[in-house]
Amino acid sequence: MLDKYSDCHVVLGGDFNVDLVETGHTVMCYDFCEQAGLFPMTPHTLSTVDYTYDFNMRSFSTIDHFFLSVQLYRTSVKTLYALRENDNLSDNDPLHLQLELDISRLNVCHRVVEPKSSQVKAQDLHIVAYKILL
Repeated sequence: MLDKYSDCHVVLGGDFNVDLVETGHTVMCYDFCEQAGLFPMTPHTLSTVDYTYDFNMRSFSTIDHFFLSVQLYRTSVKTLYALRENDNLSDNDPLHLQLELDISRLNVCHRVVEPKSSQVKAQDLHIVAYKILL
């Protein structure tokens, strides 16, 4: 998908279950980022994320991440932090990423839909009419 749209800016975020400091999967994650041209946000200078997951307030790790394409990473980041809210019943804290984007133009293309028949929806009457047409 990234190769297909290589001219686009990318924001990839979620629970990756990988702490970029402590686990064996860290190398694989960094390899993926390097190949995809993405940068992990956690070590960014404007990030204040200390952890995103806690296990009964005994152990902490950062397993939720945002990864950005190079231009966004270098020029658009305003802040990244973990939201600590008392009404959050999850053991994962959501991340808040704020980007400052200068959008000077927006290209809109209209989708062209070509109607095609659906054999699943065809009833006997339709099939007979199609055979007669043939």
